[in-house]
Amino acid sequence: MKVAINASYGGFGLSPEALKLYCEKAGVSCYFFKYEYTTDHTFTSKLVPAHDLTDRRGYGGDYIAFSIPNPQEQENPHDYRVNERFTNDRTNKFLIEAIEELGSEAASGSSCKIKIVEVPDDVKWHIAEYDGWEWVAEDHRKWE
Repeated sequence: MKVAINASYGGFGLSPEALKLYCEKAGVSCYFFKYEYTTDHTFTSKLVPAHDLTDRRGYGGDYIAFSIPNPQEQENPHDYRVNERFTNDRTNKFLIEAIEELGSEAASGSSCKIKIVEVPDDVKWHIAEYDGWEWVAEDHRKWE
């Protein structure tokens, strides 16, 4: 079984190109947004359409993909986040295909280095991590 993990400090995330390809393969609409932050002392933010997906500078450089064109008008916009569809299933067929098609470097988001590892089908496993650096570990019993 193939499992996608992050092999560096930071956290798992796809590049905009990989998110777009994942959505195409999964048959999901994909609209990119980013947070725009105020420059005053309130640190408030709002979702704005992302037109330049190459701008990775600063805190707001990460993009969020939604399955609807107007998430900022919804009561719970994060219910429509495409990013969450593969977060809990790193064996997702469309996720693995998108990563393999683009390659690790192009598929990796900022602060991420995606790697696909092979786990034998008969092994019960989970993803463990430290500061965002992930590995696949075999399940075992634990008492505390």
